[in-house]
Amino acid sequence: MADRWRVGVRWTARVTVLAFSLATLVLARFGVPSYVLFPLVAVSLLVLWAVDSRSGSFGLWAAYVVAFVLFADLRTLADDTGIAIKGHYALQMEKGLFGGAMPSDWLQHQLYGSQSPGALEFACVAVYTSYFIVPHMLALVLWLRDSAAFVRYGLAVLLTVYAGLLVSVLVPTAPPWLADRFAGGPHVHRIFADVLGHNPEQAGSQSGVDGTNPFAAMPSLHLAVTTLVVLALWRRPRLRWFAIVYAAAMAFALVYTGEHYVVDELAGVFTACLAWVAAARLVALRAKRAAVTEPTVGTTTITEPARGPA
Repeated sequence: MADRWRVGVRWTARVTVLAFSLATLVLARFGVPSYVLFPLVAVSLLVLWAVDSRSGSFGLWAAYVVAFVLFADLRTLADDTGIAIKGHYALQMEKGLFGGAMPSDWLQHQLYGSQSPGALEFACVAVYTSYFIVPHMLALVLWLRDSAAFVRYGLAVLLTVYAGLLVSVLVPTAPPWLADRFAGGPHVHRIFADVLGHNPEQAGSQSGVDGTNPFAAMPSLHLAVTTLVVLALWRRPRLRWFAIVYAAAMAFALVYTGEHYVVDELAGVFTACLAWVAAARLVALRAKRAAVTEPTVGTTTITEPARGPA
C-alpha cells in the first residue's frame, strides 16, 4: 500500500511539473513578469526533486523546463529591438513558389467565404493551439520511459526554438495576416482571432496583450517543433502515422488561418531537421567523451621486475 502511494505521489509530481511548465509558457506569452514566472518554475521543480531525485533523471527534465521557459520569456522581447519589420521578401518567395498566388489568400477565398467561423475553423484553431501542449506531453513521456530518446528530442527542441528566436530578432517577419500592412499583399483574415472574438496579437500602438510577438513568422516554430514530434516517433510504427497526420494538419492549419506562409513552414522543417542531426551528434560526442574519461575498473596490469642473469 505504501509503495503504491509513493508511486502515485511521484506520478502526481511529474504531472504537476508538466502543468507548471505549460502554464509558465502560456503566461510568458502574455507578458507575465519574470519574477512571477521563474518562482513558479522553481516551486514545481522543487516538488519533483523532493519525490523523484533518486531516479537520476531529474536534472534532465529541470534543464528542459528552465531552458524552454527562458525561451518563452525572451521571445516576448524579440519585437522590441527596433529592427524594421520585414514582409516583402516572404510574400515574394511565396508568390514565386506558387506562380503568383498566395496560398493563405487562395484558401480563405475558397473555404472562408462567409467569414464566419465554422467547424473547419474551430478545428484548425484547435490544431494550432495544440502546439503548446503536444510537444511537452511527448517530452514528458520520453523522460519517463526513454531517457536517451528524451535527451535527443529535448536538445533538438531547444536548438530549434533558440534558432528561431535568433532569426526573429535579426529578421522580424510579418505573418500573412499582416501582409496588407507590411508587405503590400492582400488582406488575409486571422481566423484565430475570428474564433476567439478578439486578436491577442496586434501590431502598432494598439498592440493587444503585452508580451506577445506578432513578428516571429520566420521560421515557423509551430511546424518545426511538430516536425521534431514526427522524427521522435518515426521508429514507433504505431505512432508514426499519427504524427505524420498531425504534422500535415498543422501545416494546413497554419497557412489557412493566416499564421504562416508556406516558405515559413519549409524553413521550420529545415531548421528542425538540422537541429535533430545536431542533437544526435552532440549526444554521441558527449557519450564518447564520457567513455574516454571513465576510469577502467578491473584491468590492473602487474609487471614483474626484469631478472638478471643467473
